[in-house]
Amino acid sequence: MTKVLEGYVDSKNQLQDMVEMRKELMRQHTFLTHSGTEMAVFTGDYELLFNTNGYWVCSYTGRVEGTTHHTEYAYLNLGDWFSAK
Repeated sequence: MTKVLEGYVDSKNQLQDMVEMRKELMRQHTFLTHSGTEMAVFTGDYELLFNTNGYWVCSYTGRVEGTTHHTEYAYLNLGDWFSAK
């Protein structure tokens, strides 16, 4: 993924040709999803450029009882999480 992204960043660290970059990332999408990898690429302004899955499963500590931390799971919608709201 790093090589793909580096191919579309100019000397000022600005992304060039986002359409082609997204196409190239889509070509890598099958490998990512079959390997169980979830990823997202955002601009510095938190604009979502690419994601492997619209909802990520996240784990968090739902409650603590003494020294036992109980893990809970939830879906995170990337578009909503990084929206202007």
